[in-house]
Amino acid sequence: PEDPSSGLFASWGPPRLGEPFILLAQESLIPDLQLLKDENLVDWEGDLRPTIPGWVEFHGFLAVSEAWDGVYTENAQLYQELRPRAVLSLSVFGGLRSPSGGWLEGCGPQVVVHGFEGRGRIIVQANTGSSIYEAPFVVNQPVEGLNWNRVGAFRIEAETSGERSDARLVRIDSWDGLTRRAPGEPLRTNISGVSIEGAWMVSP
Repeated sequence: PEDPSSGLFASWGPPRLGEPFILLAQESLIPDLQLLKDENLVDWEGDLRPTIPGWVEFHGFLAVSEAWDGVYTENAQLYQELRPRAVLSLSVFGGLRSPSGGWLEGCGPQVVVHGFEGRGRIIVQANTGSSIYEAPFVVNQPVEGLNWNRVGAFRIEAETSGERSDARLVRIDSWDGLTRRAPGEPLRTNISGVSIEGAWMVSP
């Protein structure tokens, strides 16, 4: 998940060329998916994994080609959902999340550019559109040199020779905006019918 605290494990967007994911599909779609694989349009790792009755998981599923014209599946919606939209894509993960859903200053996310081109550059812009800096990247590896020590909303894009990814928005929040609050579920220990919350530590 992009936000581990959310409990959501779906990308909620169309697949990008070369970006692996787990596909959960009904067994009735296996012939269509096998057709796409035989045409070298998609691929997956290992054998299919049965889950709940009538459904299977495809692990390491990814689109490996953009040349989908002339190939048609029985299920038109499957074709549209799996057809890649762009050559490059960005994923953000890790870092230290703020309560509002952004990242905290100095603890921004790690960024990986997925695709087949070897190298390129990450362009970081303020939300106003002015360019701040650029950083080089190698596809499918964490990007080095990103600086998240500035508060604000930033637009990041990946670019290679002739290809550009969709933009992602990264918001960096200030530590000063945090407020103290008691834990929602304080730790408790029950000993001989007495509930102890918290503890004092005394050095001998």
